[in-house]
Amino acid sequence: MTDNGTNFTGAGQFKFALVISSNANQTATAAVGAGQPSFDYITSYQVIGGGSGYVTAPAVTVTGGGGAGATAVAHLTGGSVTSITVGNTGNGSYTSAPTVLVAPPPANVSYTTYWSNDNTSNADSEPANAVGVSVTNGLFTVVLGDTAQPNMTANGVDRPPKNAMLNQRVNELGGTLRTSVRQGFARASFALKTL
Repeated sequence: MTDNGTNFTGAGQFKFALVISSNANQTATAAVGAGQPSFDYITSYQVIGGGSGYVTAPAVTVTGGGGAGATAVAHLTGGSVTSITVGNTGNGSYTSAPTVLVAPPPANVSYTTYWSNDNTSNADSEPANAVGVSVTNGLFTVVLGDTAQPNMTANGVDRPPKNAMLNQRVNELGGTLRTSVRQGFARASFALKTL
């Protein structure tokens, strides 16, 4: 941790939570149609998976295959891509099927908190109470779930989900600064270790 560009030494106030996120919206997938290229041009596309959560037609990018200039237009029904039509067949130099990429929909993220230092965090909210931790030359160590620490509850999560993130917040000048520390966890014998 730094304070005005200098490694901080002193008492720090931190809030911790183990959080998992999930995105309800899914990106559509597509490919060129069967038998493409047709006489070195791209004349059809197929939707492999329509995705979900689209509010406007997404951009479609066509790359590779030895040619250039092919474009495609996505069409939606009920928030999913249901068809892709040809915008431009390309320059007539396609020797193999190009890759078709559909832009993702806007995120629809939800969070689940598995544990927080004082058990008050819910859906990625900030815990109510901070844990006092000694910081030396910008570094600190804390055992999550060490009940000997004031405002630290036992960590009841034996195995955090694969995509669980450590959310750390630092109290600063009476407010809270949410740090960019969102670290994944790896399983280790008898302990949790940040990556």
